[in-house]
This record gives sequence, C-alpha cells and structure tokens, in this order.
Amino acid sequence: MKSIKGGTRTLGRGLDILELLASAPRPMGVTELSEQLGLDKSTVHRLLTTLVKRGYARQEPQSRSYALGAQTLVLYDAFQSQMGLLQICHPLLEELTERTGETSHLAVLSGINIVFLDWVCTPQVMGVRTVVGRSEPAHCTALGKAILAKLPAKQKENILNQVSLHAYTDKTPTTKTEIEADLRICAERGWALDNEEFLPSVRCLASPIYDCTGQPVAALGISGPASRLPLANCKKIGMEVHSIALRASQLLGYIEHNTKHTSPPKPNAIAVS
Repeated sequence: MKSIKGGTRTLGRGLDILELLASAPRPMGVTELSEQLGLDKSTVHRLLTTLVKRGYARQEPQSRSYALGAQTLVLYDAFQSQMGLLQICHPLLEELTERTGETSHLAVLSGINIVFLDWVCTPQVMGVRTVVGRSEPAHCTALGKAILAKLPAKQKENILNQVSLHAYTDKTPTTKTEIEADLRICAERGWALDNEEFLPSVRCLASPIYDCTGQPVAALGISGPASRLPLANCKKIGMEVHSIALRASQLLGYIEHNTKHTSPPKPNAIAVS
C-alpha cells in the first residue's frame, strides 16, 4: 500500500511540474520550480530527470532551465486524433446499433488492453452495457483482436508476449498459438469475433479503423447475447460491421486498396458462414 501511495504522490508531483512549465511564459530553473511547488530541489531535479529522459521536458543548453518537451505534442496529437475519432464515429455507432439492434462500441488499444471511448446502448431490455474508460484484455475481445490482427508483426509480437493467458471463460484462448491463429483469420476476413471468450453467453464482432497512413488506430463493433447473435449469422453481421468501420477509416483519410477478404479459413477456425 505504501508503494502505491508513494507512486501516486510522485505522479502527482510530476504532473504539477508539467502544468507549471506549461503555464510559464519562459523556461524555469530548478530553484524557481522548487519554490513555487513547495518541494525540495532534490525532488524537483529527480522528477525533471525522468521527464527529460521520457521527452516530456527539455533542458535549455545555455540557461540550464527547463521547458516542455516534444513528447507533450505527441500526447496533444493523440488527444486531437481521438477527439476527431469520437466525432466521426458516434453517428456510425448509432447507425450500427440501429441496423443490428445491439450495443455498439468504439475502443482503442492501450498496452495489452483496449479502452472504450464511446458506446451506443441497445434499445432492447437485455443487452451489453459498458462504461467509457473501461479496459478489457485485447487478445480475447473482438475490438482488441480487430486491432491486433492488423498491427505490424513486431508490435503485435511484443504485445502477445505480455498478455496473461488467463481463462475468463471455458472458450478463452489460453495459448499464444491459438491467439495467433485466430488473429490470422481476423486479418484475412476483415473482422473479428469474440465467441463468448471474455464474457459467457456474450458474442461480439468488430472491425479495425485505419488512419490516413493505413495503421489501425481503433476498432468499432457490436456486442450482444449469444442467443441473438448465432454463429450462423456472424458472417453477414461481421461484413456489415466491417463496412461501417471502413467508412470511419475513409473519413479519417484512409484509402483502401483491397476490399476483398476471401481467403479460405484456416483449420480449427470457427465456422461462421
């Protein structure tokens, strides 16, 4: 408990430094930062060293004072991108829910998890509900698999090496080989299926959203009771989800070069056609 509290306090102090640097009209020295924040110089210097190392602060070579670093622009760019993503995708989520009758979601990848950015609830009494900001494991959710399947090989490998192979249900893939085989199928057909792998009796389908460079930046999809999403209907629904995700991608500047996903399924693939 002490380490958690200490980590929270350290994070808060680091953020205090960033906020002060952001509001300052000029670079600030350690002494000035120390006085304004009420922290001793050694603490300020230690935090600044970490911030500089991570690119969130920079030290002026002549004055030795500190200012915001270029990494803060990366965060701003990501924020702007995600805000644009929300504006583009919310009407499409509404359309997806209207067309399928199920709850629709928008999520992005964060480490080995996905984080929900937006959702539109099903009009039906029984259905899947979520909370913006909630995270779920990427490797056994449709939204996560849709993104993972289209990541560069090295990035995908790094993520899969970190996942916990915990069995959330009796259908959760618990080996890296199973996950990789499933991701290959997802990549080939253009949409991903969570066949009760994270929540029992819940099926989900999702497709990736690409930016103008062709990189998967998010995924949208639907979730609902398995009884309302039988496997026999999943191919048709998956292609519908893919079509709407493609429209979102195009609004972000993506140009698709191949719209066909006709490769035959691999052995052990779940039959959805």
